[in-house]
Amino acid sequence: MKKLIVSMHKIRCYFILFLFFTFVNVGLSFSQPADFTGKWILNKSKGDTIPSVSTFTLDIIQKGDSMIIYRIFDSSNREPLKRKESYNLNHKEGKKIKSIKRETTILAAWSTDKQSFSIITILVPIDGSSKEFKRTETYSLLDDGKTLIQTTEDSPREAVIKPNYITRMIFDKN
Repeated sequence: MKKLIVSMHKIRCYFILFLFFTFVNVGLSFSQPADFTGKWILNKSKGDTIPSVSTFTLDIIQKGDSMIIYRIFDSSNREPLKRKESYNLNHKEGKKIKSIKRETTILAAWSTDKQSFSIITILVPIDGSSKEFKRTETYSLLDDGKTLIQTTEDSPREAVIKPNYITRMIFDKN
């Protein structure tokens, strides 16, 4: 009888330890951000494409909450357009850029589970001649990190265009 009580006590202890380590591992896996690092090439056969762009490449360098995105648009009738953008995904306030014509605010943040991130850009004309423009880009990974989806939602200035214009581009990891 004593052996049975001791073995039941051991089983409970092992079960409690098992539950503890399971929850610790689950908690750690959710807190780890997805890794977007790599060179990504637009797959024209899937998703939406950009007119007059023959190739579109994203080169992403991620270090913790810092993200650098190199965008390369290649067109058949002109030189490739290259842009470098830097973001801090743990930043509480947006980056503000003022020019003669407008003020731009850029906000970047992880999703709550850190498996996707969004970049929100808000353009406000300084002279007040037209409404603000808002673009939300959301990046997420599929297929064990082999496919990147960029969903862009634009809220244009002019009411003539439909209120929200959404594009979805799919990139394959190179």
